[in-house]
Amino acid sequence: RFMERIFAEDKPLEDWTKAELNQWIARKEPDILSREGGMLLEYGYEPDRVQFRRQVQRAAWALICSLRDNGWVSVQSEIDLEGQIGDLVLKSRADLLAQAGDGSQAILDLKWRGKTRYRNLLINREEIQLSLYAQLLEQASNGPVFSGYFLLSEAQALARTSHIFSDAELVDPDADPRQVRSEILEKLQHTYAWRKQQMTDGLLEIRCNQTLAELEDAYRDMDYEQMLEMKEANAPFDDYRALIGLVD
Repeated sequence: RFMERIFAEDKPLEDWTKAELNQWIARKEPDILSREGGMLLEYGYEPDRVQFRRQVQRAAWALICSLRDNGWVSVQSEIDLEGQIGDLVLKSRADLLAQAGDGSQAILDLKWRGKTRYRNLLINREEIQLSLYAQLLEQASNGPVFSGYFLLSEAQALARTSHIFSDAELVDPDADPRQVRSEILEKLQHTYAWRKQQMTDGLLEIRCNQTLAELEDAYRDMDYEQMLEMKEANAPFDDYRALIGLVD
C-alpha cells in the first residue's frame, strides 16, 4: 500500500530525495497502519513498527532509484489489464507499470518476501502471473514488455533480463523471455482446457502424497509435455483431503 500511494503522487521520479521520501512514509504511516496494519500499533510493538518503517523506506528508495537510473520515466500503480488468451477472457490488476521514453514498458510484481520461492518460479518457468500480465499489456500496446519481481524486504529485483533494472538479480538469463512466456501460456491453455473438461465430466482431483500413485496411473496416457507441471507435495492448505478421510 505504501508503494501504491507513493506512485499515485503527482511527482516525477527525479524530484524525490531520500529525506523527502522518508518523511513522506513516516507521515503516511499512522493512516495506513490504522487501516491495514493495526497489530503494529498495539502496545509493545514499537520496535517492530520502527523496523517495518525502515524496511519500507529502504525498499521505496531502492525502487525509485532503480527506476530512475534505468530510464523509466513514468510509473503507475494498480493498473487494470484485460484481454483474451486463447479461450481465456481475463481481467487482472498489476502492481506497477513503468514506461520508458523509447516506448518499452515493464510490469513489476511487488512481493514482501519469498526470494527463494520467486527465484524458483523463474528457474522452473512457472511465473504464470507475470506471463499473463506481460501478455495482456503487450496486446494493448506496441512496444516491448518486460516483467519481473521486486522483493520489498530485500529491496531487490528478480528478473530474466537486465532490461528492467541493470542491478536486478538475473535468473535463467540465457533464455529468451518472450519464448519462455509463449511456452508458459501455451501450457496454461492446454491445462485449463483439460481441467475444464474434467469439471464438465464431474471429476474432482484430490492431489496429495497419498493419492499421487493413483493419479499417475489414471493419467498414464496424458502428454505431460503440453501441461503445466503437476505438483507432488501436499498443498499447505487443502480442505479436500478431508473428503477422502486423509485428515480429521
